[in-house]
Amino acid sequence: MLRRLVLLALISLGMPLLYGILGCGLGAIPIGPAGPAADAAIDVFVVSNRYHTSLVLPLRSHGIDWTVRHPAGDFGAFPPATSHIGFGWGDRDFYMETRTLSDMRFITALRAITAVGDTVMHVQLWGEPQPGDNVRMIRVTAEQLRALSDYVRQSFAGDTPRLYPGRGYGPLDAFYEGNGRYSMFVTCNVWLSRALSHAGIRTGLWTPFAHSLLFHRDRE
Repeated sequence: MLRRLVLLALISLGMPLLYGILGCGLGAIPIGPAGPAADAAIDVFVVSNRYHTSLVLPLRSHGIDWTVRHPAGDFGAFPPATSHIGFGWGDRDFYMETRTLSDMRFITALRAITAVGDTVMHVQLWGEPQPGDNVRMIRVTAEQLRALSDYVRQSFAGDTPRLYPGRGYGPLDAFYEGNGRYSMFVTCNVWLSRALSHAGIRTGLWTPFAHSLLFHRDRE
C-alpha cells in the first residue's frame, strides 16, 4: 500500500514537471519561415498577460472590416480612437470567470484542462498597440492578414458571432460562443500559434505557454 502511495505521489509530481519541460522545449523549436516576407507592410500584434496571449489585428484593413461582425452595440463603449481589435480563445467558464490569476478557482481550471466545457472567443477593442514587454509586433502581407482573419472567423461558433450579452470584463470587450475544445494540450496559446502557422508565420512546434510565442518574435 505504501509503495502504491509513493508511486502515485511521484506520478502526481512528475506529470506537471514533464508537461513544463515538454512545453518549454517544444515551444522553442521553430516552425515556419524566419522573418517577414519582402512585401509585408501590415502590422499585427501578439499581446500577452504572461499566461495568456491574444491576436490583435487592424480594425479595418485591405477590405476586412471587423465592425461588420462586431458592431458597436456589442460593447459598452466604442471609442473613436479604436484602430485595432483583439481576439483570444479559451475555455468558456475559465475565461469568463478568471480575469486575473487571483480569480482562479481549482475546479474551474480542472474542468478546463480536461476538455469537458465549451469554448469562447474574447474580443477586445484597442487603440494603436505599442510594442513592449508583453506586446510583440509582426509585419505581415495582405495574404497573411486574410489567412489570420479567416482562422479567427472559423474559431467562432456559427456563421454569425453569438454574443454573451453583458459578460465582458468591461466596456471595451465582449465574449462570444467559440468552436473547439480547450484542454491541457490545446490551450489558448496553442490556438494563437496555430493561427500564425495557418498564415505562414514562424511559431513554435507546440506552445502551451505564452512565453514561447514571445520568444519567437524576439528572434525575428
